[in-house]
Amino acid sequence: MNAIKHWKEFFVMADEREEMEANRINKRAFHLMLALNLILSYFMLSLDTAASMHDLDRTPFLYISPICMALCLIVVVCAMYATIAQTKKGIMGYPKFVNVDTFPASTAVGIAAVGGVGAGIILFVTQILAEIMLVGISEVFWVTDVLIALPLALAVFVGIAVMLYAMYKSARKHQERILADLES
Repeated sequence: MNAIKHWKEFFVMADEREEMEANRINKRAFHLMLALNLILSYFMLSLDTAASMHDLDRTPFLYISPICMALCLIVVVCAMYATIAQTKKGIMGYPKFVNVDTFPASTAVGIAAVGGVGAGIILFVTQILAEIMLVGISEVFWVTDVLIALPLALAVFVGIAVMLYAMYKSARKHQERILADLES
């Protein structure tokens, strides 16, 4: 028992302000980890794609694709866990987003556009860097790299927009249920 008391003295937050600040810092670290994990995955997949596009030996990259898929799966699982946990509590990452009567479509489209454009740019840049590393800047397929990035950007845009709508609906439903439980 003394060990548990001693543990709590050192690892339990002293007040709500400290706990809130620690949660804010951890949230930023979590988002940074997810973003860097995705960028690394994009780059490793870009190396494989660039080798394939330029008819280079892909043997060194055969082990990269499963690792990239595992990293992307980890990111998706972590993000989905956080999303589901928030919506079950009737909240979203941004409280004002769910505390409105109708779905804020213009805000959702803006967020989705930033995500789609960001994903497209990241894939384009990682693809270019991979090609420069493998074949040099004079051999880069610029147009092909743009054509690879555009469908991803569009898919990310649509995915984010649909996800935000589903999160809004779910969070509102849970929020209304929680309020009804509190009133009764």
